[in-house]
Amino acid sequence: MSEIDSIDIWIQQSKNRKFDLVKRKQLLQKAFDITNLQRSDTIKSNFFSKIALEAEYLNTDNLFKKTNLKALTLATKLLDTFKIGDAHWNYGSYYSRKEVIDSAYYHYHKAYEHFKLVNHEYYAAKMMYNMAYIQ
Repeated sequence: MSEIDSIDIWIQQSKNRKFDLVKRKQLLQKAFDITNLQRSDTIKSNFFSKIALEAEYLNTDNLFKKTNLKALTLATKLLDTFKIGDAHWNYGSYYSRKEVIDSAYYHYHKAYEHFKLVNHEYYAAKMMYNMAYIQ
């Protein structure tokens, strides 16, 4: 089994509610650590997006922040407009949950702009809804 397959498995296991929260966070951290060692920026970008989303769900603030920053940085480097939008969406959700409304709105708006650029009307509409909801 390759490291890439292992990363996918650890991410999936971190979603498994049969494991306690500590174990789930450990699995996600392991996925992050091995992703960080990958050579391919595209592979890293894909996994960092997935890990950031799960880290937010598990309320693992430090892991979320460092992973989503890496996801955004790599997406920007790769000029991946959709992934840039996705990273901003993650930040918007994170700040919304933390009730930091101005930051949530900012990131939802940035996500909206990027989803519009790639003609992803459904996600663009979701960002508009999120902005309207928090206003």
